[in-house]
Amino acid sequence: MRIVIRRATRDDAYSLAELNGDVQDFHFEHHPSYFRKAAGDEVADWFRSLIPLDGIDIWIAEADSEPVGYALAITHSREANPFCRPRKWIEIDQIGVRKDMQRTGIARRMVDQVRRTAEEKGIEAIELASWSFNGNAHMAFEKLGFTPRLIRFGMELEKTVKEPGK
Repeated sequence: MRIVIRRATRDDAYSLAELNGDVQDFHFEHHPSYFRKAAGDEVADWFRSLIPLDGIDIWIAEADSEPVGYALAITHSREANPFCRPRKWIEIDQIGVRKDMQRTGIARRMVDQVRRTAEEKGIEAIELASWSFNGNAHMAFEKLGFTPRLIRFGMELEKTVKEPGK
């Protein structure tokens, strides 16, 4: 099997949406009050709109010319402030591999591509985040060399519904 990692083009928008569907549906299943069910055309349009933007890099992995994975990376920078040094980093905002192709090294190859891009840009850090319910992803990210740094806590507030006119 020949694996190729290449930059996504606008023509890949539907493939990206399809690859994202499994990830999005998994998130929706575990946190439906936050996530929406995957919607192909809307997601494809969203990916298509990101592809030409500066600071956004999207890669697609192909096995024998079939899309099997993707990664969306965003370059960030922050000026120094009284609390933190200036920094520039790449965030892997999304990464997904088709279920039947997981544990074949595709995610590693995509992370390696992000690493090469970071090195080309003179960036020394790559970060990603994962929801607490996604234990399999946490294990995969640790195998890929990531270490936990921050735990974000959340609190849902009770919604109060006001009747019209009151």
